[in-house]
Amino acid sequence: MTSSGSNVAQGTVNFEENGTILAGTVSLNSNGQASFTTSTLSEGIHVITALYSGVPGSFNVSSAMVSEEIDNQTVVTGTTYCNPGGITIPSDAATQPYPSRVFVTNLQGTVSKVTVTLDNLAHQFPTDADMLLTGPTGTNLVFWGDAGGSTPVSGLNVTLDDAAGSGIPSPVVSGTFQPTADNGNVIFPSPAPANPSFAAPAGSATLTSSFQNINANGTWSFYIFDANAGSGGAIGQACLSFTENAPVLAISKSHTGNFTQGDAADTYTILVTNNGPGPTGGTVTVTEVPPTGLAVTGMSGNNWSCTGNRCTRSDALNAGSSYDSITVTVSVAASAASSVTNQATVSGGGSTGTQTANDPTTILQTPASIAATGGTPQSAYLTATFALPLQVTVLDGGNNPIQGLTVTFTAPASGPSGTFPGGFLTATAATNSSGVASSPAFTANTTAGGPYSVTATVSGIAATASFSLTNNGVFVHVDVTTTPPGLSVTVDGTSYTSPHTFGWIVGSSHTIATTSTQAGAEATRYAWYRWSDGGAISHSVTVPASTTVYNAVFITQYRLFTAVSPAGAGTVTPPSGDFFAANSVITIGATPNAGFVFSGWIGPVASHSSASTTVTMTAPASVTAKFAASASATPSGQDR
Repeated sequence: MTSSGSNVAQGTVNFEENGTILAGTVSLNSNGQASFTTSTLSEGIHVITALYSGVPGSFNVSSAMVSEEIDNQTVVTGTTYCNPGGITIPSDAATQPYPSRVFVTNLQGTVSKVTVTLDNLAHQFPTDADMLLTGPTGTNLVFWGDAGGSTPVSGLNVTLDDAAGSGIPSPVVSGTFQPTADNGNVIFPSPAPANPSFAAPAGSATLTSSFQNINANGTWSFYIFDANAGSGGAIGQACLSFTENAPVLAISKSHTGNFTQGDAADTYTILVTNNGPGPTGGTVTVTEVPPTGLAVTGMSGNNWSCTGNRCTRSDALNAGSSYDSITVTVSVAASAASSVTNQATVSGGGSTGTQTANDPTTILQTPASIAATGGTPQSAYLTATFALPLQVTVLDGGNNPIQGLTVTFTAPASGPSGTFPGGFLTATAATNSSGVASSPAFTANTTAGGPYSVTATVSGIAATASFSLTNNGVFVHVDVTTTPPGLSVTVDGTSYTSPHTFGWIVGSSHTIATTSTQAGAEATRYAWYRWSDGGAISHSVTVPASTTVYNAVFITQYRLFTAVSPAGAGTVTPPSGDFFAANSVITIGATPNAGFVFSGWIGPVASHSSASTTVTMTAPASVTAKFAASASATPSGQDR
């Protein structure tokens, strides 16, 4: 209640219908509202009047009306929908209720066929009855028009079906008949549609032509009236039975990119579409069917109810439309195969059978193990190529071979080792379809020994594969000699008397040395001159592949002794005691002191009478220069 736009909270309201009080003296609340609740109204249209009592001196009496249409709850059995409230057919008037309505819900697809059943039909003059059915889309059919004859009937159960063998008989009896309209000029009272479609023989419409392929969900209305006075009747309940064109659900599934073994949250997208011809009805169920190696960790989608690997929803999906997509989250096992097919199914909603979507998925493998499977252990001679390639096998967590991975082989940087082509310590090779990678040729270096390890690694795991290899040295005889023989040499720090023979490994390194001079027989010595390989007096040698001699060449030297006779009478050059090379010719000279004159040589000189002469050093030599007093010399203590 309002007054001048403001709520009125004073006074009371009575609610009545056709003078009958439904609720009396209902007080207004603070919002100016009065209301009542009732469950006693019968099916049909009720015009209810609200009478405001007013407040003397403040507010006048007033009233308002509202029209309420009451329907019995539709009873659903399978695809049959009935209004159980009954219909009263008065003489020469519209029925009560008018219309009588049936509410159809949750029917999937579209109408393939509909039949009408009138249970417990009674009428004093059936041909006076006219019956019109309208569907939720507005299409309609007069299925009973002045038919059934003039014989009073009661307790009949009549079904109208296009497939029946004949129309409604006269007199009408219980049974199934084709819709029949003997009069095509019937005008139904409002709110029935004007110009309805009539069944044969007055028209040509049928239940099929009027309602086939429409969406059955919605309100269906029976408009029934009696066209003449003096008759009347009743219907116990009116029912509609449907055969539906089932909707056809489709399901698609997709993902982006490739997955990788060990992934924890890869996703698929599922889309459910209704290809028609009508809406779905009832529960639609989507089930994820992961292959071995994938595990569902979650499913979600707007308006979907998801648990585990299943999602459901019950709202109708119209033809040509799709539900909200579903996101499926999966984890990928370390042992998953490199190619799997994930599957999802959809069923329900009135669609026949189960529809399936397959999504082939590539799983990128992750290496879990690497093992040496060929070429270990083995050995090779120095500088020779090992007979077998170094071979590894790389597997994933499911022991499946992985193709196309790069394996790196690495040899030790020092000591016994080897090299790959180009002289490199590392080389790479790709795994084949069996997960096998084979190294290029590996050649032993010049250092003997082993076993040593060449390792193989692959990105993604810390584990390595190891190959046990040995470099076998080739022994050759090496002679260390001197000229003349019998002199001392030092080899790798140890002294030997030449000649000495060694057994050394080809390619190994050794140090040979000697001293600058060595003593021989009396007054004889040997002076180092050179090594046969041109090395320094002490130097390293690398053993070649064939027998070798390293010779230290010495020069024989003899000692030259010189003397003066008598003592003090003169001098001789060179001084006594120097060593000179064998066979060398040494110039010697004698110089007298004052009072003396040279008188000759004693020893192996070239000229005994010449003060300057030579000595040929064919052996140690000793020479003496002789001097005599000169004639002019005055003896000591005497006068001239």
